[in-house]
Amino acid sequence: MIDIHCHILPGFDDGARDMLTTLKMGKDAQENNVTKIVATPHYLCTPSDTNFVKERDRLINEVRKNFDEYSINVEVFPGAEVHLNEDVFFDNQLEQLTINSTRYLLCELDFFSMSIKRITRYFDEIVSRKLVPILAHPERYEFFQQDYSLVNYLADMGTLFQINMTSLAGIDSDESKALATKMVRNGMAAFLATDAHGLGARNMRMLSYIQSFSNVMNDEMFYKAVEINPQKVLNGEAVRTKFNHISRHGF
Repeated sequence: MIDIHCHILPGFDDGARDMLTTLKMGKDAQENNVTKIVATPHYLCTPSDTNFVKERDRLINEVRKNFDEYSINVEVFPGAEVHLNEDVFFDNQLEQLTINSTRYLLCELDFFSMSIKRITRYFDEIVSRKLVPILAHPERYEFFQQDYSLVNYLADMGTLFQINMTSLAGIDSDESKALATKMVRNGMAAFLATDAHGLGARNMRMLSYIQSFSNVMNDEMFYKAVEINPQKVLNGEAVRTKFNHISRHGF
């Protein structure tokens, strides 16, 4: 499996606090059949932060060396989780923050009050740079939980969605689980990922999560979300989804 959203770099953001935690996350990943991880530290769209990419790449090299030393057979690729705000229009680093130097950019939004007009402006800016936005954990945003039509609108725009496994497993809120389940069942989940931040509740133990939502998706859907589509992203190939609109009622 391939995890395209993981905060595994030691001491860089609110993820792994040190190299020991990173190594334990790597071992958990290996034991759970994860062969590739995209390191996605938080980036706050701060144009003045000119050291982010350099420090990220330095830590990725350190993690790779340590994984080799401790026989952890998991590849680590560069990426970022880009928090979109008004500074996105002035940020010249976005192209350096894509997953594995492709066109795919993992993005996140404010969790509470945010209008669809504002979201669209941000995504239009990303697309104008010939980048492809992947929206991280849409099921966790309060405004999507309250109005599923906003998800439909973004899906119609061609937005790709990454669902957190913990949401499907019911480890997050009931609202997150409900929306995640609807999106998966209706073909909107291009990717499943851990969004692991360490060894706590949101961790690398994919196999234990899978047991909790095996009734939500068939093997083909699951394989596409954790292997086929993530590999296409790493290769810079097109990812396409066939989906149905969702509503708060019914299937």
